Formats: sequence, C-alpha cells, structure tokens
Amino acid sequence: MIRPKQILMGCLFFLCSCNNALNKGVLNETQMAYLLNEVALAEGFAESYLFKDTLRSKDSILKTELDKVLAVNHVTAEEFSRSYQYYKQKPDVFKVLIDSANALASRNRELIYSKRKVNPQ
Repeated sequence: MIRPKQILMGCLFFLCSCNNALNKGVLNETQMAYLLNEVALAEGFAESYLFKDTLRSKDSILKTELDKVLAVNHVTAEEFSRSYQYYKQKPDVFKVLIDSANALASRNRELIYSKRKVNPQ
C-alpha cells in the first residue's frame, strides 16, 4: 500500500520537474517588478537631466541608461526582453507586476521623504 508520504513526495517531484517560466530563462515576478521600477527611475533621470544634451538622440540615451540598470542588476538584455515579452503575453500577471513595481516605488518614496528633517526656522 502506498503511504501518504510517498504520494506527497511524488507530487512534489512532479511539480518541481514541470517546465515553468523560471526554466525558460524568465525572471521571477519580484525581480521583474524591481527591474521595472529601476528602469522607470532611469528613464525619469534621463528625461530630467540627460535630454538637455541635444547632440545625442533620446533613444541612445535611454538605451545607455537601460544598459546601466541591467548591468548593475546582473541581468542581460536578452533576459530582460524575454521576461518582458513573457509577462506582456499574460495581462493578468502583467497587471500584478506593474502594481508591484508601483507599490515598490511608493514605499521607496515614503522612505526617502520620512528621512528628511524639517529645518525649523
């Protein structure tokens, strides 16, 4: 007779061997939300400070900033692109991903503003 422990181990082995997004080289949702937040910050920085240089095209500036973000996070452009396309094809998951990136940005913003000290004069 098969024991419940053996059934549980069999199910666990089956689930672990399934082909999921991580096996396809797709970043998990937490990593992707963090990267999307970082990319948005880099785009904001580029728009605020770097687009004033009219000799460089906006596309080249944005590409440079994206490359910097990916390099700092040890992610290749192919991994990011593959992950972005994967999540884009799943609108319900993509919405949660974007909401997570926005929540992360809000938390970071609140943390930064809470550290500021008001100068009483």
